[in-house]
Amino acid sequence: VMYEVKAAGTDEFLRWVLGFGAEAEIIKPITVREEMVGILKAALDGYKKGGRA
Repeated sequence: VMYEVKAAGTDEFLRWVLGFGAEAEIIKPITVREEMVGILKAALDGYKKGGRA
């Protein structure tokens, strides 16, 4: 299923997409896709290191 949305801000959009977990993928724009990749890599690094606590 493809869903197209116009968002006022990237931050809110990325948080919304994260709510779908692994079931969602940002196709374009590529800049937003790359931003999501960075967020996910940072989260994974945090888990690999045992968290931030």
